[in-house]
Amino acid sequence: MINVLIADDEILFRNYMLTAVDWNELGFSICCVAQNGEEALNSLTSFRVDIAFLDINMPYADGISVASRIRSESPDTLIVFITGYSDFTYTQKAIQLKIEDYLLKPFSPEDLTKLLKQLKQKTALLRSRQKAERQANQLMMEQYFNSLLGFCEQSPGITSPSLFPDSPWNISEYFMAAVVEIGYLGVIESSHENLPLWKFSIQNCLEETLSVPGKLFIFNIPCDRIVVLFNFKDYASAATYPYSRLQKAADLIRSWFSVTLSIGIGELEKGIDSIPVSFKKALLALQARSTKEEGNLFYHKDTDLQFSKGFYNLELHNQVMFALRQNNLSELSEILEGLEKEILTKHYDSDTVQTIFTSIFSLCLAFVMEKDGNVMDILDQDFVRYQSCFAGSDIRESCRFLYSLFEKVLARYSSIKSTRSLDVIRKVQEYVAGHYMEDTLSVEDIAAYVILDSSYIRKLFNKYMKCTITNFILTTRMEHARQLLEDGETNITYIASLTGYKDSGYFSKCFKKYYGVSPKAYSHLRSCP
Repeated sequence: MINVLIADDEILFRNYMLTAVDWNELGFSICCVAQNGEEALNSLTSFRVDIAFLDINMPYADGISVASRIRSESPDTLIVFITGYSDFTYTQKAIQLKIEDYLLKPFSPEDLTKLLKQLKQKTALLRSRQKAERQANQLMMEQYFNSLLGFCEQSPGITSPSLFPDSPWNISEYFMAAVVEIGYLGVIESSHENLPLWKFSIQNCLEETLSVPGKLFIFNIPCDRIVVLFNFKDYASAATYPYSRLQKAADLIRSWFSVTLSIGIGELEKGIDSIPVSFKKALLALQARSTKEEGNLFYHKDTDLQFSKGFYNLELHNQVMFALRQNNLSELSEILEGLEKEILTKHYDSDTVQTIFTSIFSLCLAFVMEKDGNVMDILDQDFVRYQSCFAGSDIRESCRFLYSLFEKVLARYSSIKSTRSLDVIRKVQEYVAGHYMEDTLSVEDIAAYVILDSSYIRKLFNKYMKCTITNFILTTRMEHARQLLEDGETNITYIASLTGYKDSGYFSKCFKKYYGVSPKAYSHLRSCP
């Protein structure tokens, strides 16, 4: 319905306006009726007004004053002046205020009906434009944040956050990220075709229920996950924010859609550049959750995994998704062999082992959903039986099961159909693996190696691998740096030189931005029992 405000100081005329036409039948709802300008102004704070019928001559505040206020606070509201003066004394001012039309008293019901139909068409066009603008702004926001997290290249048209509808887009330097993961059991029991609708509905529900002292940004990322980014107005607001509201939102969504959410909550970080750190911590909280835990919220600060184990899981996630997206079964086999060795050598406890295997299982399902596939076709219509395979203690059997699942998935949902595309991506990865230690390594170097335009390989890599080449180089360097620390190396300058950094200070800054702690702090945490 289209909300209408009627403001006129003559009671007989107000009654005439209310009864001259069937407003509801025409698609209109009269949300407020005012007898003077002051009442009209007060009603603007309580109602969303689409169309305002204003008498030019009213006590306390005339129609011109009310129209000026509407234009400043709600520029898309359509305004119609009502006047009994045929000389149109206020024509010049009305033109400046861009009013839609005049109603010259007296007028017939037919005249009013004709005008309302015209206004209805204008309102429909206006709402269509507003919807398109909202969608464009949402896409722009998603692309910016996905580029910030390394999932895609930043568009030339979005080179600065200042291009957002609000400038500057952030209200402060305090950020906290949460990652929402949809429970696949709920998806499977219904239909995977419902997933896009569910994601849209979940985002709307989160926006409606999560009031925050500051700003809230909600956007999609690969693997059918949703990121909730809190931008608090100050530190005090962040420190006292009740994150239990996320639990209430999860409970509402479960009652409405029979979908269970798992929500990993990162830690408060300062600065736009630190958003990826909070995001990674939220991912770690998700991956470190125990299958025995109750509830939907998992806090990074509460994770009991050893620090190095947590980031081992995060890097394992990257490796598995990269291999799936490039249809590399042999790489997946090597990953599982390394995982088996890691678990047996470092004697991970049973809860940690089950968490890791369940996480990889979920990644495989996420890949199938990413390819618009049907998970039940892969799981032979028995999700629970497959999920329970990891409850036992046989590490080798669990790895063999995952390999057979990977084999089945890639046979049906190969990520890359073009052999040429696959060759290019493999060459890019091979070149990075052989040259990540060079501080001059660039996308242009890689393009020269594969004899293709750099913009083309950027698009190709991002399309299939769901991340940028620049971020892949960074990930490769950081994983090697972490491994050197894991192996006991403590000379930061030496580690920097082996991973492509001339300046050890800059390397430490990059390491802290990627992992959330400095190399020295990581080394200390690794050595703690």
